[in-house]
Amino acid sequence: MVIKKWEVLEADEGRQKEITKEYNVSPFLAGVLTARGYNKISAAQILKPSDYFADPFLLPDMKKAVERIEKAILLNEKIVIYGDYDVDGMTATVIMVKYLKTRNANVSYYIPDREEEGYGLNTEALQKLKEAETDLIITVDNGIVAVEEAKLAKELGIDLIITDHHTLRDSIPDALAVIDPLREEYNGFAKIAGVCVAFKLIVALERGDFSKAFNAYGALVCIGTIADIMPIISENRYIVEKGVELLQKEQTPGIEALKQSVLVKGNKITTKDISFTIAPRLNAAARLNSINIAIDLLMSEDKQESERLAEELKQKNQERKQLEKEAFNSALDFLANNIEEQNRKVIIIDGDNWHPGVLGIVAAKIADKFSKPCIVIGKYDKIAKGSGRSVGEFPLVDALNNVGECFIKYGGHKSAVGFSICLDKIEEFKKKLEDYIENNFLTMPSGKLIIDKEADLNELSIKNISELERLQPFGTGNEEPLFLIRNVKIKQIIPLCGGKYIKLRVLKQEKTIDLLCFFMGVTEFFYKPGENIDAVVSCKVDYYGVIEQTTIKIVDLRPTQFNQNDYFEEKMTYEDFKRGKITLKANLCPTREEIAIVYRCIKKYRNFQDVDSIFLKLQHFNIKYFKFRLILDVLNEFNLILHKKYITINEYAEKCDLKNSKILSLLETY
Repeated sequence: MVIKKWEVLEADEGRQKEITKEYNVSPFLAGVLTARGYNKISAAQILKPSDYFADPFLLPDMKKAVERIEKAILLNEKIVIYGDYDVDGMTATVIMVKYLKTRNANVSYYIPDREEEGYGLNTEALQKLKEAETDLIITVDNGIVAVEEAKLAKELGIDLIITDHHTLRDSIPDALAVIDPLREEYNGFAKIAGVCVAFKLIVALERGDFSKAFNAYGALVCIGTIADIMPIISENRYIVEKGVELLQKEQTPGIEALKQSVLVKGNKITTKDISFTIAPRLNAAARLNSINIAIDLLMSEDKQESERLAEELKQKNQERKQLEKEAFNSALDFLANNIEEQNRKVIIIDGDNWHPGVLGIVAAKIADKFSKPCIVIGKYDKIAKGSGRSVGEFPLVDALNNVGECFIKYGGHKSAVGFSICLDKIEEFKKKLEDYIENNFLTMPSGKLIIDKEADLNELSIKNISELERLQPFGTGNEEPLFLIRNVKIKQIIPLCGGKYIKLRVLKQEKTIDLLCFFMGVTEFFYKPGENIDAVVSCKVDYYGVIEQTTIKIVDLRPTQFNQNDYFEEKMTYEDFKRGKITLKANLCPTREEIAIVYRCIKKYRNFQDVDSIFLKLQHFNIKYFKFRLILDVLNEFNLILHKKYITINEYAEKCDLKNSKILSLLETY
């Protein structure tokens, strides 16, 4: 795995004592809260959360929207909910349609075809809806950038209400009402999902009766909020906490069938279940242009129909996984065969006929694997489509704004973007984006692990870990706590599930604990008993009948002697050098012995997942990262190593003479 930057937060001792006393909690929990910036007053948001939900009429244009919708219901006008194909857009569409049907409104929905139409309002769809005699369009989770489309709707005589949560551009669409918490006029909590904006409209239509609306639609608002990676703070915390409670109870036949299809029966539902099982399952239908399956399932009130739709959704998810695997492996093959592409500040990969529904997932996986922003482009007959995912604080949508002339259409957030582009514009886009980033970002954010506390093994007790449950629900902005344990000695490596996973028994100062590792198996694990490691871990308490037991899971690990500051400085220098942005000021030419050390290491351990894993294994040889990467370049030059599933020695490589290395010859000139 690519090395991520570890940032350990520090507790404030004074505030820690105040929180401990005020809320009768342990110093351990209080320390986590102060490290996250809470004080005696603000800690109440976590330890004594309120059920405050802002008055929806504080949002700009809410009153105008309510009045127009009430008129449409009264006159039996044709209303169309114009949604989006992600889970946020789906759930927003479903709650608006279901609510308006309870009001006997003449309502239907329209979600643009992901492949043919793309995201948001478009002129062809508006023409269709006009032909269908639509009187009122209400967008959910889209519309804030649809300036031209809003003009067309007005020309066609269709009233338009926009509800969205995305970033505004230079001008606001000329619609009857534009409800977006990011409008300057709004001073309330703005980091809410599209489904939450739609829900606020429902609450407004119910004259502020939040409880009634939430009992009916809260489970779906919760799913959409988590799926769209909203921060679990303020209003979102209440929505997610109470929404998970609603999901735990019996819901509509559609939601029940979905739960039974993806979750282990009897298990308590968590935010992780929504993030990693429920949301991806719903997304699978949209990604494969079968969104009606997901919408119909969430709408369904019939048990048999719901079970059938849930099974169809399951099959779509299997198809999605296969398409994702094919595109991801193809992208990795490209990067393995084009090592220089890994040195760019933003990785951009394009491929023929990659399914557009999996581009975002592939981009996210590559961004995580290489700890860099990534854009994946699928090329088709007439146009190409792209999806990007960022890393750290890099504002990906801002970067696209600066090359916006390259696109047919684009949009997104700081951390995720999507676009369509003409085939003959792809290379121009790559060049302009690279130039913009080189000129405006001297250093790039790297993948980072925020660690709440450096902990002694004795602190990871059942009592302390149990108390962490008071921080629930976990999610973006309120992440599951992570702890750093330093300088523990590996005592035993125990294979689990046939070696697919491992359990490490580690020792420090005569105390032994077990650590579970699920991201490496016996084959990939290159540490040995007797070696000392630092590990970042998450902790929870599991219950087996009346027996309580701590489960400590490794999130990341590295040799104890690893110096991360040197690593990141050397890595940046190496990549700048490979892009031709700097010249060497000293002779960093590796010796034959250093090259031999790296070669022998790869040959001995055989199953390194990436170059950083090799570097970590070589720590006691004191070879700097810059020189280490130059050595790999030399080995690649002679085809001595292979980059496939693992980095291995090429057993069939011809013998070589390092004196013939062009790389070494060049380095010797400095």
